[in-house]
Amino acid sequence: SVSYDGIPSFLTKQYGISMGYSGFAVDDSELTVVDRGDRASGEFIGFRLDEGRVVGTLTVNVRGASAALQDLIRRGEGVDPARLADESIPLEEL
Repeated sequence: SVSYDGIPSFLTKQYGISMGYSGFAVDDSELTVVDRGDRASGEFIGFRLDEGRVVGTLTVNVRGASAALQDLIRRGEGVDPARLADESIPLEEL
């Protein structure tokens, strides 16, 4: 049997802004959102957490992060929101 562990994702570029989303939709009533970066600068990553697990990510003008972000979702482990927001911690180490 073949196992497929793909994560739903899309990329778009509109009006000079690149955006990428990876992950799953969850009930927003139980959702925590953590930002990494500065929204005002126009370059950031948003993490959607459900019970401490990353279930979705949004990148805005951030390139080269998809593989690490999808791996984070795929692992399904709890992550400290402070570590997610800390830009000094490489995504691969989360």
